[in-house]
Amino acid sequence: MIKFQTKSFKIFILVIVYLLSNIVCDLCYAAELGSSLQTLENKKYDIGIGYKYLFEKDLVDSNKIESYNAEYLKLAYGVENYANLHFRLGTANMNTQIMNAGALYDEGYSHGFLWGLGVSQSYDFLWGEDIWFVGYDLGYNAWKGDFDSVAREGVGGSNLQGDISVDELALTTFLGRDFYFWWDLDEVKVTPYVGLEASYLEINRNDLRFEISGTDYLSKGSTHSDDYFGILVGSNFEFNDKWSTNIEARFLSETSVGISGRIKF
Repeated sequence: MIKFQTKSFKIFILVIVYLLSNIVCDLCYAAELGSSLQTLENKKYDIGIGYKYLFEKDLVDSNKIESYNAEYLKLAYGVENYANLHFRLGTANMNTQIMNAGALYDEGYSHGFLWGLGVSQSYDFLWGEDIWFVGYDLGYNAWKGDFDSVAREGVGGSNLQGDISVDELALTTFLGRDFYFWWDLDEVKVTPYVGLEASYLEINRNDLRFEISGTDYLSKGSTHSDDYFGILVGSNFEFNDKWSTNIEARFLSETSVGISGRIKF
């Protein structure tokens, strides 16, 4: 355990958040571990709000996600001091570039219902004189959005019909360490961590119908992730026994950023 006591700690925290924000905004898609990092006590839970943004993600067959936004509530529940169960509800929207019959289409999908669930575990171990932890998070997320915009070579479409469904399964492993500081009379825990991710995302386009320049078109089928493995870096800031926040960036398989705030009960 490492502890620091300094009047300049607030400045230190602001600098760290600023640097992380610049990293993720220069590279940026999103997801955050947050409450997955360390196992909650039995029957304890925390509730959080989160936001994630994907700037770009490559899909197979020259398709790609151009942007993705999600806002959600997340509940984590500790089971027998052994694992955390996670439940997520929220909303998301997406913009893509899709190859269809040799032409490139910019397609947009409105905010739709998002849900997810998962499980996580973490384990402490001694490295030299310091206590570290390792763990994993296995999660599934899904959402469905209405087809609400399309364009081909800058020409917009009309009479839009149809929707898409998105499914994502991800396994994340992580390594981290706690550092302790003092903020006024409160002890603050800062937990930087790194990790590896294996994920698979699939988009199903369900009979998207539209009209461009007086011609009717049908766009359908599925596409999925082009890259399956990535890395992540982030930090958790626990200001007291109840309140904490998290910021995280992911790279390679996706370029993303996520931020969340939580209260523990």
